[in-house]
Amino acid sequence: MRRTYRDAASLHVDRLGPELGLSARHLRRGFLSTAGVPPKEFQLLARFQRSIRTLLNPARTSYLPVAIEAGYWDQSHFIKEFHRFTGQSPARIPEPRCGLPRA
Repeated sequence: MRRTYRDAASLHVDRLGPELGLSARHLRRGFLSTAGVPPKEFQLLARFQRSIRTLLNPARTSYLPVAIEAGYWDQSHFIKEFHRFTGQSPARIPEPRCGLPRA
């Protein structure tokens, strides 16, 4: 699980089981019992969480470079997954608060 979370953008989940000496079924059962979701869904959630965490950083500029760096293929891919997890578009991400009043 740690490796899947850490390398969510580049890891091929279908290769993870054989690399660890586990069958795909055993790997899936392990993820379901530990995380509550299958390995691929865990990977998608980890990638999405990392993207959102970066986007909420006060120094962010645009969501597209963040999405590409996180492993999304293109803008459409990120928007579709963002909508799937939040029900909104990325344009609705609130501006991060840095504790200073706006000018």
